[in-house]
Amino acid sequence: MRGTHVASPGGVRFLAWIVVSSVLVHASCSAGNLSSGRLDGAAGTGGTGDSGSTSPGTVTLHLVLPPGQTFCDENPSCSSTQHLWVSTGTGAPLSLGSVGCATSCSTCVPTACPQIPVFCPAGNFGVAVNDSDFTWDGSHVESGSCENTSAAAIACVASKFAAPGIYVARFCATPGTLSEPDGGAQRCTPTGTQTCVEVSFDFPSSQPVVISLPSD
Repeated sequence: MRGTHVASPGGVRFLAWIVVSSVLVHASCSAGNLSSGRLDGAAGTGGTGDSGSTSPGTVTLHLVLPPGQTFCDENPSCSSTQHLWVSTGTGAPLSLGSVGCATSCSTCVPTACPQIPVFCPAGNFGVAVNDSDFTWDGSHVESGSCENTSAAAIACVASKFAAPGIYVARFCATPGTLSEPDGGAQRCTPTGTQTCVEVSFDFPSSQPVVISLPSD
């Protein structure tokens, strides 16, 4: 397992979901991606391609922040910040998450999103970033196209499981402090630039993979 420290001054914004820190719950219409980017079908080094509809196992990524430092995000209303990305050993990004309300390539039938109201706080809000675990079963989604009975090609999303192999996790966070000015919503004030680390790992694995963010 190797680690690479990368300093990045830019903020990395969240597309929808999840990740491994405190986030706001989204409506079920969201596709639910951990990361952006389209999978090109490549497997991790030593892999043989996607494993199809069956997960080959799991691996737990243990995300650890430097002791003695606090980290937080300043999020616009109804959004959150992404902290973890996974790519193949050859550098192809994986879009983690689920099909959600997108058209599934397996059926090629558009799905209507349920009308579920979402109540979001007005303005920006701050949330703390803490140590956390993310257990991955290899699931990800891949963009594609399909033809339905009308023979018209439409965009779709396919659910996949990654093949066994070597993958790379990228973990980023920004040091900052939380405050509640005038008794309002929490705000995050950055105290440094975003720091990232990359660690290669075997999938699946019975041993947790520790991904430690270095001090700023």
